[in-house]
Amino acid sequence: MPEFLKLGGEAMPNLVGLKYSSPELYEYQQCIELDGGRFEITWGVDEMLIAEIAVGGKAAVGSTYNVAARLYRRLITAFEQGDLAKARQYQSQAIAFISIVLGYPFQSAMKHILNCLGSPAEAYCRMLQQELTLEQITSLHSRLAAISFFEWCN
Repeated sequence: MPEFLKLGGEAMPNLVGLKYSSPELYEYQQCIELDGGRFEITWGVDEMLIAEIAVGGKAAVGSTYNVAARLYRRLITAFEQGDLAKARQYQSQAIAFISIVLGYPFQSAMKHILNCLGSPAEAYCRMLQQELTLEQITSLHSRLAAISFFEWCN
């Protein structure tokens, strides 16, 4: 991506930036530092938000931010206040949450969680995306409750 931005920036002067969704943090850092920070680079690896902040990132876009915004806000605040132990704790909670959700059809699980949190989401996923079964819903709730997910979000 740094090479793309370098060449793309020369060929397209109006190129603003990109969303970086690869876990290669060193390359992300190269992107945000390229041409004195010319480009707007958003981070797309929710499981590594703390690392993104540590290398100077200022923006992130991720699916799990929709349902765990308070958790991620706490992580960012703790980091900004210099409480790295607390920031790492919040990142660990986010990783535990993401690990659980990835065990289910992702979009269906995320929509179900949004509904549980009081943010109505479309009842069904589009064609070719598997809906959650009653057994999966029960399992998802149980596993999320076991890590206190619903308490983090309130």
